[in-house]
This record gives sequence, C-alpha cells and structure tokens, in this order.
Amino acid sequence: MVVPDEFVLPAWYVLAPLVAVLAGAGAALWRLRARVTDGLVLALAPWMMVGSTLYVLEGIGGLPDWITPFVGAPTVYLTVAAIAALVWLAAVVSSSSPARPVGLIGLLTLAAAVAVAVSFGAGAGSIEPFWPAVALVATVIVTALAWAAVGALSGETIAVTRATGALVVFGHTLDGVTTAVGYDHLGVAETVPASRIILGVGEALPTAAYLGAGWPFALVKVALSASIVYLFTEYVREEPDQARLVLAFVAAVGLGPGFHNLVLFLVA
Repeated sequence: MVVPDEFVLPAWYVLAPLVAVLAGAGAALWRLRARVTDGLVLALAPWMMVGSTLYVLEGIGGLPDWITPFVGAPTVYLTVAAIAALVWLAAVVSSSSPARPVGLIGLLTLAAAVAVAVSFGAGAGSIEPFWPAVALVATVIVTALAWAAVGALSGETIAVTRATGALVVFGHTLDGVTTAVGYDHLGVAETVPASRIILGVGEALPTAAYLGAGWPFALVKVALSASIVYLFTEYVREEPDQARLVLAFVAAVGLGPGFHNLVLFLVA
C-alpha cells in the first residue's frame, strides 16, 4: 500500500555488498561518534536527489548496462546511501567540519547527474521546463506557509528542529506538489497504492473540475510532514544526533520521489 508497484528487491549478489558497505560505514561512524548536525543533514540532501536523478537516467536509458542493477527502485537509494556513508566517514576522519565536504561532493555529483539527464532530454527533444518550474515555485511558497504555520502553533518546534525540520517539510511538499502537477496536468499515473486512493478521493470531490484531483494529496503530504516534525521536537532536544538522523531519513522519503518527479517532468 505504501510502496510503488515497481518496487522489487535486487538479487542477493547486488543487495549483500550494498548492505555490507552501508552497515560497515555506519558502524565506523558510530564508533567515531560522528555528530549529526543541521549542517550535516543539509549536506546529505544533495545525495537524496542524486538517487532520484540516477533512477530517472536508468529509466530513459542514460546509463551503461553494468550499472543498472544498482540504480533500479529501490536499489538506487541503497546504493547512494552506501556511497554517501563512505564519503561521510572519510570526511569525519579527515576534516573538523565534515558537513562541508559531504555537501560539496554531493552537490558536484548531483550537478553531473542532472547535466547528463538534461543532455539526454535535449538530444531527444523532450525538455519541458514549464511544469517543473511551476511545481518548484509552488513548493517553495507552500513550504514557507507551512513552516510559518508550524511556527505560529509551536515556536519551540522551529527553534529545536531548525533546518532539519524545514527540510522534512520541503521534501514532502515537493513530493506532494509534483505528484499533483503530474497527475492533473501531465497525465502521470501514480504507482503507490495509498497515493492512488487519496488521488481517487480528490477525483470524487466537487472541486476536481476546478482545482484538479491532486491537491488533497499535496495537502496530506504537507500536513503529515509538519505533524512529524512537531512530534519530533522533544526527541530532537533529548537525542539530537539520533533524532536528526531519523528525520533525515524521513526527509529523503519525500525529497527523493519529489526530485525524481521534477527531473522526469523536465527531461521526459
């Protein structure tokens, strides 16, 4: 109900080394008592989008055959998580400010991946920037309004969760808005059963003829993410490193699919 229809676990010989690398890097980071700061969570954001872009490239045939087993759904997110964990580990060992190299390498990797995707889209004559731009602008506006509402209801939540909380709301807002835009204006079919149910409710509302069917889904995503951040306030205060790491994962669950939609709408 909550995973896409195309969700298929990879073969054991692909999954096993990825899990081993991720577990090993995670254990080393734990032994080194690596801090999970707001800056580190923001530095991980480009890596969340790298996975999305690689998945788009896999779908449009923009990657060599040997790499495709590592970039399908959901394997691509495990692949990128393992690489990001290794980069984070190297940064912790070699730098007093690990967030900076983690973020810089992530941004460079993301830029390269997006450039390849745009190149393929341009070559196919399929670049369409209008709706991705509309979705991104709408996401920024809705996120700002939602974050202001959270602050009005609980200024403590804003003060405690800070950039990490804002990233969670932004990521899920992006997913909600891009899903609504894709469904209402681009004819994109939703692959997650639970999401299809919400979109079906939107279709049945009298507002569907005027506002489309996607807005209830976007509203649910915004409300759910804001509620999660609010509920995590005490957790972040008491166990900041652990709580921010969990919130980073929550952010990735929204930001990854949302950015995937943006890139897909742009190039395909």
